[in-house]
Amino acid sequence: QVTMDGWDLYLKYLLMTRKKVREVIVDNEILFSLAMMGRNEDIEDFLKGPDMSQLQLVGDKCFKQKLWESSKIFYRSISN
Repeated sequence: QVTMDGWDLYLKYLLMTRKKVREVIVDNEILFSLAMMGRNEDIEDFLKGPDMSQLQLVGDKCFKQKLWESSKIFYRSISN
């Protein structure tokens, strides 16, 4: 089990990585990390900018973790 401090460190690493590399997996993991920490406002702010995330995939991952509010944000943000 990853502690809250672990998620925070992981997020810092991902944000640092994102400055150098724009990859789907990095954006997906940033969003999932924010969800795991309950930072839904930060999720919404992140989604306002350009990103490469796979919202369905991240939403499903959050749903499996019972992160209902976060998964709802991702599902609402999917453009069909």
